[in-house]
Amino acid sequence: MRRKILTVTTIFLLLFSLAWFWESQHKREFYDPMIGLEDENIVEIMPISNPVQNLPRRYKVFKAREYVRIEEL
Repeated sequence: MRRKILTVTTIFLLLFSLAWFWESQHKREFYDPMIGLEDENIVEIMPISNPVQNLPRRYKVFKAREYVRIEEL
């Protein structure tokens, strides 16, 4: 019985630590497009030289009751 408990605990900790490591390596930056509408003085500045490669990809925040979003690449 102790061997089963040790095995289950080891597998859980391994999976948990791998998921934690994966999340830290692949962070996703979210933004809320409605924030910019409230304050008209906030302007997003984009560099002129090749802006697509220099900026990390940002994702919109999920709306209410939106659990899955399918996006085109």
